[in-house]
Amino acid sequence: GGSEGGALRIDPRTNRVTDVIAPPGDPVAMDLALRRDGLWALTADGRLQRRDPRTGATLNQVPLRLDGARDLRAVAGETLVAAVPGGLARLDPHTGHAVWRRHLGQRISAWTEAGGLLWVRSGGQLDERLSALDLDTGQVMTSVELDTGSGSGVAAIDDELWLTTLAGNVVILQQ
Repeated sequence: GGSEGGALRIDPRTNRVTDVIAPPGDPVAMDLALRRDGLWALTADGRLQRRDPRTGATLNQVPLRLDGARDLRAVAGETLVAAVPGGLARLDPHTGHAVWRRHLGQRISAWTEAGGLLWVRSGGQLDERLSALDLDTGQVMTSVELDTGSGSGVAAIDDELWLTTLAGNVVILQQ
């Protein structure tokens, strides 16, 4: 039993798997982010790794100094950001420390980058918010309560933010 994780290289022309980047048995979680300097991974045993995207070889790794990090992404090209319990954190890839950590006090349901800001959808049992965080500092630039009903998606399309609702609707906001 047990699930085997990993990353696959897929040829976009043929839509076929051409290589296994993280072989089964390697402790790589499904949290992967691609930057110019490599494929970054959060491991199940608490490390931040940089891997060669062509061979999958580990180039370097540091202990992740942040509990509960998941959903690693490279935003605005090079900035590594991960969801943490109740918020987001920007990671320093050389030390594994958080450059900043912003606690939003609620469950993070979705987030995306647009216009140099991180747009974070968070909610509790009774309310839901959309907050914009400064990418460099993590400072909350604006935050609004949503009355769209519960939902879990947010996407940036051109100069609009699209939010999905559990009722199957899409709410479009101008940035």
